Amino acid sequence: MRSWARQVLASILVNSVYEMKNYPVVLLNTVLSPLSFLIVITFVSKGQLIGEAIEGGFIMSMFQSGMSLQGDLSHLKNDFKLQDMVVSSPTTPSAYVTGMALAEVIYSIPALAVLAVLAAVYIHPGPFETFELLGVFFLMFLASVTLGFTLSTFSSDIVQSFAFSRLISTLFSTLPPVYYPIT
Repeated sequence: MRSWARQVLASILVNSVYEMKNYPVVLLNTVLSPLSFLIVITFVSKGQLIGEAIEGGFIMSMFQSGMSLQGDLSHLKNDFKLQDMVVSSPTTPSAYVTGMALAEVIYSIPALAVLAVLAAVYIHPGPFETFELLGVFFLMFLASVTLGFTLSTFSSDIVQSFAFSRLISTLFSTLPPVYYPIT
């Protein structure tokens, strides 16, 4: 178990902490994407849909986290050949998957923190609503991680991965009624 935890921690360090430490400007994208739609929906609805917009921001952050895993995995696989090293090492597949997925959540902490403060101020969720929302966010994240891992196996170039990631994130988080009620 201790070895498994170290393998997960190594994945987190390689995939998120290194980038956040050395290139802090990339964190702006994780914060600005969900907040930009939140601001637009709030202005368009004259503040009436701020609760839905905050929840949609959470969903968009979680989905983008899982989908950005596709680009990261493609980069590590194709450019650094890290996946070849991981496969030949004693790292278990579950430790690799868990570490890479958790790294994306850690990378999204700034956006999630801003959205959590906004949710506490504007939505005031009770314990049951909080649990329900966390369940939805977790399921959305799992679906996007699965999709991101699957697509990363087919991509042969990092540019292709980023294009798919952005396209799918936009389609899944803006076209469905995430930021606005279906009515």
